[in-house]
Amino acid sequence: MTVTHHGDRLNGEPVTITASTTRIASWLEDIATVDRIHHYLDAQLRNRTTDPGARPLRAMRLHNDEAQASILSAVRAGATETTDGPLAKELGDHAARWAHALARLVENAGWFDHLCDALIATHQVVRVGPAKPCGRCGNAGERVVYTSLYPGVMDRVTVSCRPCGRTAHHPYGEPGPEIDARLGARAGCAVLEITTVADPRAVAPTAMYFRLAPGDVDGGPGKPLPGEHFRLEPGGRSATTMELPAAPGEGARLQVLCVGGFQVSTRAVALSGLASIPRPRATMSRRRDARTVTSKPGAVIIEQAAGAEPARSKA
Repeated sequence: MTVTHHGDRLNGEPVTITASTTRIASWLEDIATVDRIHHYLDAQLRNRTTDPGARPLRAMRLHNDEAQASILSAVRAGATETTDGPLAKELGDHAARWAHALARLVENAGWFDHLCDALIATHQVVRVGPAKPCGRCGNAGERVVYTSLYPGVMDRVTVSCRPCGRTAHHPYGEPGPEIDARLGARAGCAVLEITTVADPRAVAPTAMYFRLAPGDVDGGPGKPLPGEHFRLEPGGRSATTMELPAAPGEGARLQVLCVGGFQVSTRAVALSGLASIPRPRATMSRRRDARTVTSKPGAVIIEQAAGAEPARSKA
């Protein structure tokens, strides 16, 4: 029998739950981690009535509390490895609604970075080592392992490089999906092509949320674009294309939120801005369509393409 001490309050009272199955113990660890995330994010609210993050944060707290209550009820009823199937489905529903509220939260400016900070807010560094070179700039990467200051909260790992910053953040031993993003161009628009490959060891589908922070455009931050949402099965592969209305500016990043149950991973892919977006070429018939003008005595008209002002030279 696995005993999990859950130190946070459930329905206003401190609880200690004796988990009868390893699955329940794992869920309790996830929920304890989520509680700590909520504490940090709540502290980032500038105003609890007008801040755009207030409503999704309340929804996240509600769904997490309901999941805790479901576990407590099942444990009191004597749930076992053979009888916790209905509990797994119930917790999956709570987790899906929690993930949806989290996705709404990070759509607001600044909250993706708040989330990344919240994931390690109650942790301390235990090991620093090299990581594989950065896929964007080729510089050496750094891998940092964190352990929680609270029992029952999972350890975490971040990967970063100096030029591109923090590029990955995930629970220890649960790397989550691999993301490859390439920025290109088609006639008239920039295109971001994203390939996602899920970890084949995952035990449940992963909810994926893509959001583009376009960086600084014309001296100021660009407006974030609507995100892409989909589910990725264990070992699955997905290809996504995002057409961008303008070339990404300086500091543009693809922000990725990966949620499996109550476990959260993030990716932040730095993008190199395009110098310009190619425009469609004029057709041959249009190029030959010269503008007809009436000349003045003593002036020579130089043929121009349609839409251009005629140039004149004095005879």
